[in-house]
Amino acid sequence: MRKKYYIRNNSEINLRELFKMFWNKKIKITSIALISFLIIFSYDNYKPKKPNIFNNTLVINPTKENEFLDLISIYNYIYKSKSEGNFIVREQKNTKVLDRFIVLDRFIEEFSDYDELITVLKKNEYSSEDYVCCIYATAPLINYTDIKKSLLKLKVKKCLACHTVTDYDFPVARSLIFSKSLVQFKYKKFKNTPSQKTPKIVHDAGQFFWLKVNSFLKSKNLFPKKTLGYYINRDISQDIDTMSDWNLALYKYKKNNDA
Repeated sequence: MRKKYYIRNNSEINLRELFKMFWNKKIKITSIALISFLIIFSYDNYKPKKPNIFNNTLVINPTKENEFLDLISIYNYIYKSKSEGNFIVREQKNTKVLDRFIVLDRFIEEFSDYDELITVLKKNEYSSEDYVCCIYATAPLINYTDIKKSLLKLKVKKCLACHTVTDYDFPVARSLIFSKSLVQFKYKKFKNTPSQKTPKIVHDAGQFFWLKVNSFLKSKNLFPKKTLGYYINRDISQDIDTMSDWNLALYKYKKNNDA
């Protein structure tokens, strides 16, 4: 007959026995901890210390000199203009102060042409169906949905350009002009026509415009024959040419964003 052996499995930890074991070997454990501390402390204090030095590099690639040619006239105007009544740099308590009104007018005047646009477009390759969108720097009321809708409308109509337009505050057909201190109607045929029945005349809204690239590079014409007009409500449009325009744009921006 085989004998049966029973193995008693006791997985419980006897804390009393464990503490007793550590207590009996307390000198050995303390010695090991103290020796380890002394080794680490000695190594940290006597090892050769390196200064905290790091390298920070910036690569500056050379640029073409002609990219700065357009800024020369502004530089000369700011620092060399000495005409009476047109000092852009004023002396105020031994400090040179820039006149922001003249600076704004000068920048608007300097970058009003499209030479920069042509230069940029020639640096890239485009297909025959590519369009480019040019956004005016002075267009704080611009809405990206108008950009998307105008491009879609441009493609559907198959035009070569698209400009944002808005209407005048007052019908231009009933405008007046000065003639030797007197005023008269510029368009006499609308002299007796009610304002509501005059032709609707619009102007460039000064927000953005689309161009078909290849066609523009050939003609250099921002307003080709097939130019589409994308209407912008004048409450959300403001062309900025003067400081008065800028203040009016700020008013419209606050009004539209508070609504």
